[in-house]
Amino acid sequence: MLKIHLYSSQWYLPLGTLIKTKTNSRFSHVSIEIEGVIRHSRMGKGVIKDTQHYVPPAKTLILPFDETSEKGKIFIEMLESKVGHGYDYLALFFGCWGKKIQNKDRYLCSEYVALYLTEYLNIVPDIKTIFVPKDLYLFLRGFLKGIKYAEKTS
Repeated sequence: MLKIHLYSSQWYLPLGTLIKTKTNSRFSHVSIEIEGVIRHSRMGKGVIKDTQHYVPPAKTLILPFDETSEKGKIFIEMLESKVGHGYDYLALFFGCWGKKIQNKDRYLCSEYVALYLTEYLNIVPDIKTIFVPKDLYLFLRGFLKGIKYAEKTS
């Protein structure tokens, strides 16, 4: 089982408030949980693994995932290979003004969790700016309701 957790930061946390305001969303952070391990990218820490939430999630989506399949094992290995990578400050800074400028070796929380869409489900989201928690929530809700998206081609 795979869980996507969405978080809503408190009003007094400036970055979370900025993200929620600029994206018109109640969510400011997102993580992915597989087999009790929570993986996410956090400012000041980069891509990390936790066993507990740093704050209670505002919303949790349970999604299809087979950790015993070859595809599932490859996906978990890919997520693991990204642990220790930095936080993508460049994408955050420019993304707040609608620009998609990113460091391919660093991740925002939503970019890291969106690997579930692109690498496991082979869905190619048509996003012109950075991927934010609200986008991820909407894509995954659509997927759970049966909406079909364009698939990656090799």
